[in-house]
Amino acid sequence: MQLIVGSPRTVIDRLTDLVRRCRIGNLHAMLQLGSMPRQLVFDNITLFASDVLPALRTLWADEGWEHHWWPERLGGRPSQPAAAAGMAGAR
Repeated sequence: MQLIVGSPRTVIDRLTDLVRRCRIGNLHAMLQLGSMPRQLVFDNITLFASDVLPALRTLWADEGWEHHWWPERLGGRPSQPAAAAGMAGAR
């Protein structure tokens, strides 16, 4: 387990490094810990969703991987960015 805290930019940089180094495809983010106040948890989730996730979403787009573990109830497979969509058909 790795604990990463800081500003959105710090979290993006550290997560990007960790994900690339360890070849992580699925990430579980725990955005509430212990007895954090409700508003702090809300702010943490909001910042992660608005600032961090968009930066991580395309980390593997150039690999052309197909995600076989995406829950069907969430609408099937996640959409691929344009660059990855072209590569996925070539494999």
